Amino acid sequence: MAASSNSSVPVTELFWSLLDKADRKFSKVRDVPSFARHRSDADFHKAFRIYTQLWKLQQENRQKLVDAGLRRWEVGEIASRIAQLYYGQYQRTSDSGYLSEAFVFYEAILSRNYFKGDGGSTTGGGVQEQGLVNKQLRFLARFLIVSLVAGRREMATRLANLLKGLVDENKKTFQEAEYKEWKHVVQEIVRFLRADSFYEYEAIKIQLCLRLTSRLLLVLFLVMTKENWFYMTPY
Repeated sequence: MAASSNSSVPVTELFWSLLDKADRKFSKVRDVPSFARHRSDADFHKAFRIYTQLWKLQQENRQKLVDAGLRRWEVGEIASRIAQLYYGQYQRTSDSGYLSEAFVFYEAILSRNYFKGDGGSTTGGGVQEQGLVNKQLRFLARFLIVSLVAGRREMATRLANLLKGLVDENKKTFQEAEYKEWKHVVQEIVRFLRADSFYEYEAIKIQLCLRLTSRLLLVLFLVMTKENWFYMTPY
């Protein structure tokens, strides 16, 4: 592990250096076209190796890093990036193992409430800091898509309710256009889930899933364009 081979480097300095390197690798994977299979495989493994190292480093040195300023949501961001790498690779390879790993990481983020702040990230009115709310919304939407693709309907329904509740709860803090966009996302999700539960025949459900998921992905992509939410683009 890097920490042992760089024993003279303070763990906090090593962590932030690795985080910066990981972000650059992540951006490189993001910019690879979905059809560039061989190149994307190499870039994926490089990015994944760094994020795995980063994840292990924060697990073994959490308190030191927290004392140095690491926020809980930043740990969630690392886990989310790993999940996005897995899901992106699933899209490129159709290997269901990657989809399963993405689900596991997203489920861990949800169960540990990484994007709900550190206890002091709310405004005087009790509304979460807007930047953190946006991160939580993007996380819920990403996880919801993975749940739909993985056929985890119960989780998808739970996430849809959480997403709707968070949008409604923070309505007053959104800009009007931003609120309308997220409201549209919620409406598309609800529409999809209702349609999915209506059909009984498996073949019809698969066709419907492909059609509506593409539509939903497009809506999500338009909302998330500014965030380079590349793994949610409809291929």
